[in-house]
Amino acid sequence: MKKQFVRMVLVGALVLLGAGMSFAGKGKGVGDGTGPIHDFSSGVYFMFTGVVIDCIPGSGLTLDLGEGLSEQIQGIGPVYYWESEGVDYPNIGDELTADVYTVEYNGDSENVAMSITIDGVKIQLRDPATGVPLWQGGNGASGGSGSGGHGGSGCPTPTGVSN
Repeated sequence: MKKQFVRMVLVGALVLLGAGMSFAGKGKGVGDGTGPIHDFSSGVYFMFTGVVIDCIPGSGLTLDLGEGLSEQIQGIGPVYYWESEGVDYPNIGDELTADVYTVEYNGDSENVAMSITIDGVKIQLRDPATGVPLWQGGNGASGGSGSGGHGGSGCPTPTGVSN
């Protein structure tokens, strides 16, 4: 009876381990923590200047470019990285210029920020040669969590402005 129980536990563990391993390597990333959008050399460079009108928590922001046009900018990085660089994180209503590469991802075009200039101060967000986010510290790990405030990745909203 005891041997049968041990066998059942071992078989169960192997089944769970096998199921987990069957998904390993199936992601779209390059395996170095840079995520699925990593081939910036195939992208097209654009520079967008506009006013922040919306935040996409954990992802980016939307710029009003004027004349009824807007663009979503992805990959602006976490608040703690901006703080470590001594640059104020964008708020709704801020005017900024984003240097982006527009890349194809799952059939959609994504504007991925390489750098942003706000109030005359430029913050480099990705390595210009590789596209690797600079907040990852070279090992693919990043600190912070949540969406907004300190350590998050969403735009803080100034007092009196609804998001």
